Amino acid sequence: MENKVVLHKQICDSLNELYINKNKDYGDSFAKMRKEYPNAILIRLFDKYSRLKRLMQLEECGREGEQMVKSERIEDTLIDLANYAIMELVERNTDVSSEAVSTETVKALAEFQKANGVILEGEKKCK
Repeated sequence: MENKVVLHKQICDSLNELYINKNKDYGDSFAKMRKEYPNAILIRLFDKYSRLKRLMQLEECGREGEQMVKSERIEDTLIDLANYAIMELVERNTDVSSEAVSTETVKALAEFQKANGVILEGEKKCK
């Protein structure tokens, strides 16, 4: 289990680094698109879902590599899905009009952590 926790942190750190680098390259394009199209997350997630589904179908049939864009990998698509979900949470928490959502997100996260025995930095694991 400890190895999974370490791996999870490494993946989250790499997600954050990718987010920083893409924002440097493209600006805060997701936030801008979201202001114009509030449900933009649904489009982005559906795009990534469709790509993931196709790549997994090719892999299942032993036909990976047959896609036209050869650099697309399942792992890249999963990373994109994760980052878009996090970006939507960030936007919901920074919207002036969604202070209640921000509070609810923090509450939900705390409840999830408590229910699943997640130890936060500075907390002690005692039973």
